[in-house]
Amino acid sequence: TAGHRYLLLIDPQWKTQAGQPLDGSVKKRYAFTASNADHEQPDPNNWELTPPTLDTVEPLIISFGEMLDFGTARKVITACSNNEEIIEISQQADWDGTRVKIFPSKPWTAGRYTLALNPRLEDLAGNSLERPFEVDLSSETTDFAKKLTLTFEINQ
Repeated sequence: TAGHRYLLLIDPQWKTQAGQPLDGSVKKRYAFTASNADHEQPDPNNWELTPPTLDTVEPLIISFGEMLDFGTARKVITACSNNEEIIEISQQADWDGTRVKIFPSKPWTAGRYTLALNPRLEDLAGNSLERPFEVDLSSETTDFAKKLTLTFEINQ
């Protein structure tokens, strides 16, 4: 319930994502205040892109407008140039999960770039680009997928 405080205890008997038991020394307590439910998927159409400068390795900055969980998708973004050549990049998420910086391994050149987004990228409520967290599986299937590519240009 929104506004109520809760305590989450992590039981050392729980298993990791790989199915391994947690280290017995793990005992975590998290206190938090619940907020309103979030049923909206992240929408790349609402993200703000700040293009880098030509002939630099400055980052492309993507601002999401909400916190996203980068632990849900290891390789969040793939970048391609005009000729569909995959560009080697590294990604750095801000500590609060509201932005990511995309650094190229070589200086940016002029042209149009396409970013392919990992559909498993989620917000903190578990809503992914692919589908909302809460889906009624008994009803007809709906295509929840959001646009999974973004484009930007670097001019001369």
